Amino acid sequence: MWFSPALEAEATEKLEASGVVASAEMLSAEEVGDDDIVYRLDLRIVPPGGEAFEVAHRCRKHVCAQAAKQAPPVYLTALVDPGERTWAIVHR
Repeated sequence: MWFSPALEAEATEKLEASGVVASAEMLSAEEVGDDDIVYRLDLRIVPPGGEAFEVAHRCRKHVCAQAAKQAPPVYLTALVDPGERTWAIVHR
């Protein structure tokens, strides 16, 4: 099972050091959350030379909010570490 790395700086630094860039196709998106605007994006991430996997990503950052407002197909950039089975969406 793949999982999103914790927001802790150490986990992020480790993923940036060991991860590879991958394409994340947005399959669907919806606005969720009560007081804050948050989007849930269902994504299919395809690591280079690896098997595609699907994840749910909840986010309020500009890159993801803009993607959620578009009709699929929309592609985001992800970092994946197949050895550690971690992933993250690149927000810059």
